[in-house]
Amino acid sequence: ARAKAPGKRVALVIGNSAYRNTVALSNPKRDADAIAAKLRSLDFEVVVRTDLDSDGMRRALRDFRKRLRGSELSLFYYAGHAVQLGGDNFLLPINAQIEEEADLRYDAVTLDAVMSEMEKSSASRLLILDACRDNPFVTQLASAMPRSRSAKLTRGLAVSRRDTVGTLIAYATSPDKVARDGVGRNSPYTAALIKWIDQPGLEIGEVFRRVREEVIRTTNRQQIPWENSSLVGDGIYLAGDE
Repeated sequence: ARAKAPGKRVALVIGNSAYRNTVALSNPKRDADAIAAKLRSLDFEVVVRTDLDSDGMRRALRDFRKRLRGSELSLFYYAGHAVQLGGDNFLLPINAQIEEEADLRYDAVTLDAVMSEMEKSSASRLLILDACRDNPFVTQLASAMPRSRSAKLTRGLAVSRRDTVGTLIAYATSPDKVARDGVGRNSPYTAALIKWIDQPGLEIGEVFRRVREEVIRTTNRQQIPWENSSLVGDGIYLAGDE
C-alpha cells in the first residue's frame, strides 16, 4: 500500500484573530498553527501566516503562487472573518474597515483570487474555510447599501460558482450560515479536522464526512459542515490508503 500519495504538496494556512475594527476572534491563530503542524506531518510544504493585514494577505498569496509551481496537490486553509456579497466570498484581513461596498474590493481577498492561482499550477486542490464567524461588518455595510444590494449580503459564505475539475472546497458550515469560533482551544470545525485529517486509510471525502458528523454532534446540530467537490480519479489519501 502507498504510505503517501506521490508528488509535491503545498499548503497556505492563514489564521486571522486580532481584528482591529471589529470583533476579535480567540481561535483562528491557534487553529492555523494546529492545522499547519498536521499538514507538515503529511509531507506538505507549509506556509503559515497569522494576523495578516490586507498587504500581508496579498503577499502571502503571491508567495503561495510561486510555491505552487509543479505541485500535484495544493491546499488552502483560512480561519477568520469573511462575508459574501451576491455570491462572491471575501476573506477579511485584520485591518479591514468595511463601511461601503467598494471597501471589500480594496481591503479583502476574494476566494476566487485564491482559487485562480491554485488552478493554474496544481493538479488537485483542497480549500478549507473555517470562516463566516459572526461580525458586525455585515450590519454596518448593509445600512450603507441600497436595499436591492444589501439583500445579497450575508455573514455566511456562498457555494463557489467556479466550474473547475479537480477542486474540493470544504466549508465549516452550511451556505449562508455562521460558524462558531468555539470556547475551547480550537473551533469546533478545526478541532474535528485535526482529529481526522491524518488518519490512514481515509479518502479525503471520508475525512470530511467524519468531520461533519463530529461537528454536528459537538454543536448539537447548530453547525453543519458542507463540501463542494469536483475531484476525479481514485481519490486523495492524505495519510496513505491503508
